[in-house]
Amino acid sequence: EGALARIQLSQLASVPTDTTAAPMWTLELPVRNEPRTDTWHLRFTQERRGGDIANPDIWSVALAFDLEGLGPVRAFVSVIGEQVSTALWAEENSTVALFDRHLEELRESFHAAGLVVGRVDCRHGAPAEAQPAGTGTRLLDVEA
Repeated sequence: EGALARIQLSQLASVPTDTTAAPMWTLELPVRNEPRTDTWHLRFTQERRGGDIANPDIWSVALAFDLEGLGPVRAFVSVIGEQVSTALWAEENSTVALFDRHLEELRESFHAAGLVVGRVDCRHGAPAEAQPAGTGTRLLDVEA
């Protein structure tokens, strides 16, 4: 029942409102990591800017997960036309160091996929808008 409730909540959060003009899709992805299952939270958004070469749409993916040994991680990937940029935030210093050692591989993978690589970096801490993917739209706002 809890899983179905989360799916319904994600579907409701994806419905455009007056405050969210851009389409947004959210989902939780269970990933088996024996002996446990981790949940990855994803939020996909599209900012429509014309869709032509001079003014391409912006596609973004926000990813949040908390894996044993890495700690909480947030990732944001945006694609504007043929350019991709990625920002990673990790709360553990050892995770930042690990990611930093592999950022060049990520850049090379983007380049091999035919993309122009923009900014790719990893930072310690959490992003300013640190909220789990899928909670960007409030379904109910109650004031006491």
